[in-house]
Amino acid sequence: MSVSYAAGLMKDPTTFGDMSNLTRITDNFAVGSAQKDSIAQTYFNDMSWLMLERWINLMAQGEQIVLHKPARLAQASRASDQREAMTGNENPDQIVNETCIESQCDDVGDIRPVTSIFEYVDLSWFDSGLLDLTVGTFGDMTSFNASVPAHDKTGENQNSKLTNNHSLGPSFGNRFGAYRRCAWTSWNPSRYQHSFHGQDVINLGAGSLRERTTLLMKASTGRMIGSTLDDACRDSLLVLVTAMKISHFSIHSFPPAELLNDLVRFFFIQESASLASCIHPGTFSCYHARPELLLGIIAAGAVIVPERRIQVTGLVMHEILRRAMPQLYESDNSTTRDLQALQAYFRALEVGAWSGLKRKTEIACSFMQPGYTMLFQAGAFSSPTEQELTGDLGQGAEGLDAVWKSWTMKESLKRLAIRAFIHDSQVSMAYFQAPAISYAELNMAVPYPPSVWFAEGRNEWRQELLHCTRGSRRLLLTEVLADVTVLETCRGQADLPLCCFTAIHALANQVWDLQQQFTLLFSAPETKRRRMDSWCMNRQRDLYQDLITIRMYCERHVAHYEIRLLLEYVMMVLHAPMAHIQRFAGREGENEARRVAPIVSEWKRSSAARVAIWHAGQVLRRARQFPPTTLQSFYAVATYHAALVLWTYSILGNQSSKQGEIVVPNGMSRNGSTDESSMTPIMLDGEENNDSRAFCILGHGTPGLSHSAYTGVTSTFYTLADPTLIMQLSADTLRSNLLSTDHAPPLLICNLLGLMEDLGSSLGSLSTAPSSHTDITGSTG
Repeated sequence: MSVSYAAGLMKDPTTFGDMSNLTRITDNFAVGSAQKDSIAQTYFNDMSWLMLERWINLMAQGEQIVLHKPARLAQASRASDQREAMTGNENPDQIVNETCIESQCDDVGDIRPVTSIFEYVDLSWFDSGLLDLTVGTFGDMTSFNASVPAHDKTGENQNSKLTNNHSLGPSFGNRFGAYRRCAWTSWNPSRYQHSFHGQDVINLGAGSLRERTTLLMKASTGRMIGSTLDDACRDSLLVLVTAMKISHFSIHSFPPAELLNDLVRFFFIQESASLASCIHPGTFSCYHARPELLLGIIAAGAVIVPERRIQVTGLVMHEILRRAMPQLYESDNSTTRDLQALQAYFRALEVGAWSGLKRKTEIACSFMQPGYTMLFQAGAFSSPTEQELTGDLGQGAEGLDAVWKSWTMKESLKRLAIRAFIHDSQVSMAYFQAPAISYAELNMAVPYPPSVWFAEGRNEWRQELLHCTRGSRRLLLTEVLADVTVLETCRGQADLPLCCFTAIHALANQVWDLQQQFTLLFSAPETKRRRMDSWCMNRQRDLYQDLITIRMYCERHVAHYEIRLLLEYVMMVLHAPMAHIQRFAGREGENEARRVAPIVSEWKRSSAARVAIWHAGQVLRRARQFPPTTLQSFYAVATYHAALVLWTYSILGNQSSKQGEIVVPNGMSRNGSTDESSMTPIMLDGEENNDSRAFCILGHGTPGLSHSAYTGVTSTFYTLADPTLIMQLSADTLRSNLLSTDHAPPLLICNLLGLMEDLGSSLGSLSTAPSSHTDITGSTG
């Protein structure tokens, strides 16, 4: 209906008095019709003077209806009275925000933007089809309700219920309190705090019998390194520590050489199992190593030993190292190009980033850029392939030894640059910050295979090197990042696991870029949003296909537990607004959690959410496959993020669906939706099959997690009806990777477990499914 025609109809005088109910009904019908059939900003008129039958006929014609200003003001007054009656004891800050929104609407003039659908009346008796949901394409984050502007979606009735829900409302504050209590996520600097606040004493000595036994067991499981840390090396470390002249710090007893040597051995055991080893064990010598590098190695080994006093000593040594590196660079500028100094610097960054303490994490993330700059200036990201090997492999023992050590220096620098890129990408994913290194900068040759890198002597190294240098030219790493299948042409000549690992992190950085576009998409006006939609959807599909391609290649050639978990994690992040989910969980406060609740709620209703929770379940599955005590650092944080995705989906599912006890065809009893299409249990942490694919694409089935009672024989299926239980199961994944003999897990693991338990218990009475499980007999995958 045009505006002029509506103005002509208004010539017929009408009174409002006894027609308030009909007015609200017709108003809300108009809002629903306009928001369903129009992508433009929608306005409506007070139609209380029309008969309901006549109004329905007009609505069926798809015409817009405009509200006259006096009628709008009267309607706003009635709406305000009803809202005050409905809100009761709600958060006063929220009421103030709503009042501000309405005052801004008054400035529009004769029109008022629509902010709600069917706000004041229950029209469930009338099936107009206005609330039908359209299932988008597989993995499409932007396919849900794309016709409604982002700034209008926050006013939908379901989202209004979410942010105003009395049972969920108190949990926003509880969840924020959980983050404030966690040492990994909360740090409030004060003027009286200093570098060694709370860790201002080195008092380890020889260690207790239990500490020495634990460390000896950890350090005796790997190969011996080329040299031993003796008393002379210990003295050089002690000189470095005392020369710092640090106030607020004292040394009661310094660890003996035997204990320090065990820590060095333990570090190299962990390094040999890493996909991105960058300190060459065959040529490493404690006697010739810089004391800063020794300090970094000892700190990196100490912080993951399951003994609290050793961990604290490692944290103190890390703090000393962090303070010593700037002094080293200032006293001798040539050390900015020195390999060992660079290795020590990045060891300090890694220990700080995964320390589990917010202060150390924040400082480590703040000082990443200087290290990257030094690597760039040292030429680590552009090493020519023809300069990797200098000298003749047919020389005598001394000449061959010099060629070997020259090669290890160049290969170590290259691997350090790759490791720096991987660390930068992992920090970006874990802490939601922009990557500092572009994947396009990796212009070095692909690293040599592990058989060459881990060769124990010069003769073994020469044999392995001659074997892998036959054939075609050496590829550049950027060629692998562009197409990982080119590795088929150089099998046996490159470190395939490390190349694939790097390629996945390069895709992770591209996923981060896409997530920034999605963030803008949620807030963009409709005119710009329509232009961005197709690009974002196509880019998401392309990245997903690239990740699937790498997964297929890795399953055939480099099936490593770290690669498997990383792939599932990046696929999950591709389909989940992790930054918004983190805010919804309460990381940045109660008000921010309420603000993003409508966005996260809208995501939950999309097919992208189903794909995300599927991969989140797969992250938990892959995490359970880690060897004992190796689910640490980034992988522990990734497990926590997967738990957040499942937990958030569970919370929002409880707000939008009714749970009931049903019996599936095979006789199993479980809690879930009563829809017949949801009869099939979908084990999110099980093997992929036709049922899981149908769930991701069509939404068929009831998602849940398994909890094995007897491995491979019997498991228990838990639906996502109980958020507290889901968080407990996820925390059990972290806890099960620890050994029963470990007295003190690393601080990051302890803080993550405490945070997950607090988040699970923060919902209080929201959890409504104490019996949401059933026993399933058969293979769990």
